Amino acid sequence: MSQEERAPWRSLHEEEVKRYERDVVHYRETRVINALSLLGPQREDPRSPVEPMSAFFYWLLAHHEEYLAQPRALPEAAYRDWNALSEEERAPSVQRLEEEKKRYEREMAHYLANREA
Repeated sequence: MSQEERAPWRSLHEEEVKRYERDVVHYRETRVINALSLLGPQREDPRSPVEPMSAFFYWLLAHHEEYLAQPRALPEAAYRDWNALSEEERAPSVQRLEEEKKRYEREMAHYLANREA
């Protein structure tokens, strides 16, 4: 095929490449927006202190390696194991939660005292 015969096809190809690039950009933008909406409401001020997690998540951070072999079963297995724990076994996670609550209250008091009006 000569260059003259290829010209119409080349221009169609270039248009399709441009359309594809626009679609990819749009997809990436909407994917980020959709992912952010899954996180729930965002904080008004990103400098504000982050609230502590629940005791369950502190326990899960300490024991997550046990569930790495079966990632799809993680939520069900972790909740089942957490619910089966006694109060004594939950105590370290609950203690960490209390420490994090105190930290949050200190940081929030400092934040509220020093934030710009």
